Amino acid sequence: MKADPANQGYGEVVDEFIIKARDKLSGIRTTELTVQLEAYGKSLDAVQSVGDTIGLDEQFARLLELRQKTDITDPNIRRSIEQQLRTIQTRKEAIVGQYQGELLTAINDSLPAIEQLIKETGSSQELAMFGSGVEAQQFEMMLANVRDPQVRRELRDRLNAIRTEQRTGLEARGRQLEDEQRLRWAQTVEEAKEDLASLQDQIAQLADVREIDRFGRNPLVTAWRAKIFALPQELREIEEKKLEVIMGSRKKDIQHRRELGAVGEVGELKFGDTSFPVYKEPPRIWQPRLLPIKGALPGYADLAFEDEQGRVWHPDPEHRTVVIADMNYEQTVRMVERYRKEAEEHFRGLKRDVPDYDEHWKITDSKMAELGQIAESFNLQLENHGGITILEGEAGTGKNVDIDMIANLSNREVVTIACNERTEKEDLTYEFYYDPVKGTYKLPSRLVEALKKPGTIILFDEINTVKPGIVKMLNPLFDYRRKIVVNEGGVEHEIRADPTVILAGTMNPQDYSGVDRLAETILSRADIIEVDYPPFEVPVGGRTRYRSDEAEMLYSYMHGLNGLQQREFKLVWDAVINRDTSNGADIYLQGTPGLERDTRRLYDAIRVADRLRRMYKAYQVGESNEPMDFTTSIREMVNIALRMNHNADVKQVVKRVILPKIGDRRQRVMVEQTINTVLPS
Repeated sequence: MKADPANQGYGEVVDEFIIKARDKLSGIRTTELTVQLEAYGKSLDAVQSVGDTIGLDEQFARLLELRQKTDITDPNIRRSIEQQLRTIQTRKEAIVGQYQGELLTAINDSLPAIEQLIKETGSSQELAMFGSGVEAQQFEMMLANVRDPQVRRELRDRLNAIRTEQRTGLEARGRQLEDEQRLRWAQTVEEAKEDLASLQDQIAQLADVREIDRFGRNPLVTAWRAKIFALPQELREIEEKKLEVIMGSRKKDIQHRRELGAVGEVGELKFGDTSFPVYKEPPRIWQPRLLPIKGALPGYADLAFEDEQGRVWHPDPEHRTVVIADMNYEQTVRMVERYRKEAEEHFRGLKRDVPDYDEHWKITDSKMAELGQIAESFNLQLENHGGITILEGEAGTGKNVDIDMIANLSNREVVTIACNERTEKEDLTYEFYYDPVKGTYKLPSRLVEALKKPGTIILFDEINTVKPGIVKMLNPLFDYRRKIVVNEGGVEHEIRADPTVILAGTMNPQDYSGVDRLAETILSRADIIEVDYPPFEVPVGGRTRYRSDEAEMLYSYMHGLNGLQQREFKLVWDAVINRDTSNGADIYLQGTPGLERDTRRLYDAIRVADRLRRMYKAYQVGESNEPMDFTTSIREMVNIALRMNHNADVKQVVKRVILPKIGDRRQRVMVEQTINTVLPS
């Protein structure tokens, strides 16, 4: 009011009003405090037992709080109030002190009941909430009334000890329950893992994407999901993801085959008119083995586990697991059971080295015919258990890609054996290793292991380079005997190929200068398939038509073309390059001039490669005297396609990729002149 400008002339009036208001408020609160003091005095008069003393301290504390909030203007009244407070406090302390003995007796009598209530709490949360209960609060008030600090501390220590003991017990029980829960979860995960393996086998038999989608509602899948429902969400999501990955992988496998045009009946591929079986891996079979220990006492053996392919797993890689050499002996039985689960996990965890799918793979018309020949040759091997399929072609024509493609689509592992003029028999039978503890030791070679591994394609790379001694060792492997003989310590051991193993080889063209000739004994056992670069110029109806085979293999590397499906690109190629204007490619070309431009750039690059390849072949077979030792492989063409994403000048890109790889200066000049002729400015 005083701050209001309108009241500036009434300052004394306002001050007088404030003084009167303050006195009035002081009188009201003083009266309230006096009443409370009288009531508290009567409470002290009414104390008859220890129970009546409980709460006296809290009540007196509230009186003191009220006194602090009360402004007493009359000095006489203020002096009287202070005297009453001191008198009441003295009486209160005397009364409480009078009943201390009974209070301690009551506390000790109440403690067992409090202890029982604490022990009845069933969780850490219940124990924490115990202090908010009526009984606990009453007990705390009794403790607060104990005047001797030492006694009060001892009583509180006893209460805390009871709480600590209960908390420790609850935590131990909680850990036990968690351990039991984790064990149940682990058992559920293990059971779900076994069920999932069975589901995976069934999913592998599905041949259509829609069947896979419907399989998610299969009763077996429903039962599997019901089982893992007992798992916590994060574990359940992991298990669900495993099924999702299996189904997604099978979908992708089917889509790959459909995209590549290799779709056949369930469990087979189709390359033109030739079918080829998809390998289905049989269940893993393994058993315990008791291996003799050199120099050990009789009756003892080294415990190991061996699968049907002869692969051995030792429980301890560094030390022998010594047992009594009797499978029926109790201790041996216990040791087998002890390691059985680990052995199962080991053998189930062994992965087959099936080549990965390459998203750039394309099966063109010429590639389909080529793969059909290879599949037919492989079928003859599987049916007659003899022979070897050898792919003959220049470096970079895609011989190894053909093998990888068939292996990926048919679920077969590929083991490559690199051959050269320095290859020795020992290289094909044993591999030597050094260990600081064991010293030098040998293990069966990759060839020996691969021969025993079902569903494997063994690829002898550059097979024409092996020496006569190696040829003699391999001859029985490539005919009806299907075996090699390994000499170990003067004792010969026969290693026979598994009936599902396929043998293949690669080599450069035999009519090229400087190429080692394939041994006659291998040639007589082999089925030779020529692998050439994709056809390009073909005469059709009196004019030259340019086939799109190599372009189909390359277009997905170019940013401006990789949005097209293979069938769509083929239409665009024929419309742009072969001037087939009625094939419907206009729906892709209209409004996208980049498609035509990039198709022509790819065409120009292939024209150069085709000319250089013909020059190389002519020199190698003696049809030309112009030296030419470099051929433009598919690898160089992929590099060119990738570089054209960043450089629009085709001639410049072709020169950048090809010329640095030609060591002979004269040949480099000739190749550069050829590029300039094919691609004039």
